[in-house]
Amino acid sequence: MTAVALDVRRPLVTTGTGEIDLPVASLDRMASGGHILGVLGPLELPSRDALVDAMHRIVASRPESRVGLVGAGEGRWRWSPDELRGLCERMVTEIGPTDDLSPARVLEHLVDLIDPELPMRVIVSGDRLLTIADHGVVDGFVNTRLPLALVEVARGGDVPDWSTETPSRRPLAAALLQTFVRRPRTVVALLRARRAEAAVSTSHVAPSLEQVAWTPATTAAWGTVDKAATKALQTWLRAQPQPLSFSSALLVGLRTALAREGVRLSPESEMIYDVRRWLPSDGRTTGNFVTGLPVTGIDDLVAVDHSIRETVASARPLAALAVGALKEALRPADHAAVARTAPAHARGRVVLSNVGIVRQIEKLPWVRGGRPTEVAYTVHPIAPQTLAVQAVVRGGRLQVTLGFNDNAFDRDVVERAVARFAADPLSLLDGAPGA
Repeated sequence: MTAVALDVRRPLVTTGTGEIDLPVASLDRMASGGHILGVLGPLELPSRDALVDAMHRIVASRPESRVGLVGAGEGRWRWSPDELRGLCERMVTEIGPTDDLSPARVLEHLVDLIDPELPMRVIVSGDRLLTIADHGVVDGFVNTRLPLALVEVARGGDVPDWSTETPSRRPLAAALLQTFVRRPRTVVALLRARRAEAAVSTSHVAPSLEQVAWTPATTAAWGTVDKAATKALQTWLRAQPQPLSFSSALLVGLRTALAREGVRLSPESEMIYDVRRWLPSDGRTTGNFVTGLPVTGIDDLVAVDHSIRETVASARPLAALAVGALKEALRPADHAAVARTAPAHARGRVVLSNVGIVRQIEKLPWVRGGRPTEVAYTVHPIAPQTLAVQAVVRGGRLQVTLGFNDNAFDRDVVERAVARFAADPLSLLDGAPGA
């Protein structure tokens, strides 16, 4: 159990000024090389100067806020109080309004604004707040909480608890102890789930062997489902003899929309899980703690729902994260390396990250009236075969962003598929009204 936390050590104070040097953990190395891009608006925002001050208060509180960590070379981070003010001045900037662009187009422009030396960028653009987070530093936990923290601290509020609480020294080991050692039945469920997965063949499609030269070309399609349609979807899922999960409906509905528009899909999908759910009640971590696992069932809503539920019940995401961390600790990989070739006839693999309703997003100072609220996230780079779905519910409306490469999939086709889903998601589910 200790092997998975080989590189989680106590920080080393290297100077009398309070500068701290610490190793990059395996889980963070596994997420390195990627960035999370975000668009939020319209918001009633403080001035850029006030946000700089707020960022400085948050990152100066302690290293556990994460967004004050900068690379120090050779797999290490540095947190230097003397450098934090200048770092915040670089992280928080302002550009002209982008109201004339859709959230999807803004996300694409953010790719050009990535600075690999900065752990986070927060950009004021009129009444929009744009974010660029280094995925090697934070995952969605910090990324979805930081905007509200900045706004509240800029207006005189306190630094949020999540940025000042002492994290678990070995959160992965604590989760393993809590889940598998203290609850042996979970081990049995895990073994059964693995056997069941091995017995199910989800693909009879031969892989594409022909490769072509490729470079990342991150693109996005964004759609929003109105309140009535979002509520109708939730109500119908709950009313089934065996209530079905929202995530299963997202996966099947989006796959159906893509297929009807002519996108060739891989039989398997993938789901991103936040593994914090398996931490003990006093467990804390602001570092990377997510993983992705296959979802079987293809386009059968009940089968997909069963696959997701069995994965959660057996704690497979926790086991997978531990195995990944152990492999990374023993033999570090170059996760920042980007593919230079892609299958000539790739089938899209739908990968879903469903954050649902996030209290810290709901509480942002949204502008009342005017254009509808916009919440859009994607990642960069995206693997050539991946169709990366980010879903969030804000103000009762489901908002979906689908990130992809427009040199692997046709932009117009993917945009039509997202629009089809947003117009009437229930009609894309077998047995639902309108299907």
